[in-house]
Amino acid sequence: VVPFKDTKNNRTVAQFQVGWKGMVQLAIRSNQMKKIHAIEVRAGELVRFNPIINDFEFSYLANPEERKNAPVIGYYAFFETTNGYIQELYWTKEEMDYHALEYSQAYKSDKAKGWKNSFWTKDFDEMSKKTMLKQVLKFAPMSVDSPLAKAISAGEPSAISRPTGEYTVSRASSDTPCSRSIPKIASTLA
Repeated sequence: VVPFKDTKNNRTVAQFQVGWKGMVQLAIRSNQMKKIHAIEVRAGELVRFNPIINDFEFSYLANPEERKNAPVIGYYAFFETTNGYIQELYWTKEEMDYHALEYSQAYKSDKAKGWKNSFWTKDFDEMSKKTMLKQVLKFAPMSVDSPLAKAISAGEPSAISRPTGEYTVSRASSDTPCSRSIPKIASTLA
């Protein structure tokens, strides 16, 4: 649960956000994923890239020391379903920086002030891999019975419930404190 500044109503509300480990767990629990992965791409690893047709080739730097010292130039994520469908995605580091500035006010503020307070400025690569997983999973098969998957892919706080309607988490409001919903979220993911 992350604090989110609601400027329209001049208040701060709690927003449920699934981290990258949670996204991977949800994908695995769908029983439709064979493989899922995200990794940073280092200088010397990108052989070919055509963004128009989403075609690329990589050559992994096998030497751990060489790979560690090579600068990050982009990020790659992919998944393969049990029926053989593969979806891949590659973004340059510049594209990721643009995305972070667009969608993270804390990162934008940190960059403007030279601070390191946001998750993006503290660990850009990990946040980038999370973002890549989120972006590539938008192409994953979804069940119509999975409101949780729909809420995650929408990227915003919205109603999340089990198909049975047993648990419900909805947008925080003054008459429904979010703190009451937190145990229900944990129960839903269990």
